[in-house]
Amino acid sequence: RQHPVALRSLRSGTFVTCVSLFRFLMTRTAPPGGINMDINLPHECALELYHNALSMCSGQVRTCLAEKNLAFEGKHIHLIETGWYETVSPEFKKINPGCTVPVLVHNGHPVYESYDQIKYVDAHFHGPSLRPDAVKDQVDFWHDHCSLRGDIFDPENQRKRMGACIVGLSLPIFASMIQDIGISKILWGLLRHPNKERPVLFLLMKALGARIWLLPPLRKLMVV
Repeated sequence: RQHPVALRSLRSGTFVTCVSLFRFLMTRTAPPGGINMDINLPHECALELYHNALSMCSGQVRTCLAEKNLAFEGKHIHLIETGWYETVSPEFKKINPGCTVPVLVHNGHPVYESYDQIKYVDAHFHGPSLRPDAVKDQVDFWHDHCSLRGDIFDPENQRKRMGACIVGLSLPIFASMIQDIGISKILWGLLRHPNKERPVLFLLMKALGARIWLLPPLRKLMVV
C-alpha cells in the first residue's frame, strides 16, 4: 500500500507534468477581437448571439443587450460541461475558428471577444450608455481586473487580476459536472480543440473529480 505522502507527491507530479504538456500543446487560433467585415455568415436576424447559458462571458453580453433593449436571435451552443464539445464541431468552427462563445453576429459579420462585443453594441446601437464618458476608464479597468486573462498559473497575473480566482472557485463545480460526461466526448474534443490544454484539464477532472483542487498547483489558485 502506498504511503499517503508518496501518493500525494505522485498526483502532484502527474499534474505538473500534464500542465507542462498542455502548455506545450497550446495553440491560439482565435480571430482578432472586434467585428470582422471580411467574414459573411448565413443569418436570419440582424443580431444573433451564439452563447451558452453557463458561460460567464456570454452572460455579460446578454446582460448588455438587455440593457440596450435590443432584440436578438439566441443560438445556444453546448460546452463540454453542458453536454458535448459543440464549440469544436466543424459547423461551429465556421462561426468561430477559436472555438469559444459568445460570438455576436451583426448582419452576418461576426464580432469576437465578449468585451469587444459589448463595446461594439454600445457604439453602434441606441440606448443607455454601457460605458459613459465620465466613468469609461473605470469600467475598462474593472472589466480587465475581473477578467480571466493570461497565464492562470503565473503568480504576478494572479495578483494583478481578481479574475484569476475564477478558475479556483469553478474547478470543483466543473469537476462534478464532468462526471456525467462520457470520456469519449472529452477525447473527441481533444482531437479537435485548437487549445489542447482544455480537454486535457477536463480529463484530469474526470479522473480525480472534485478532489482536483486538492493538488498543490491548483491550491495556489485558491489562496493567492
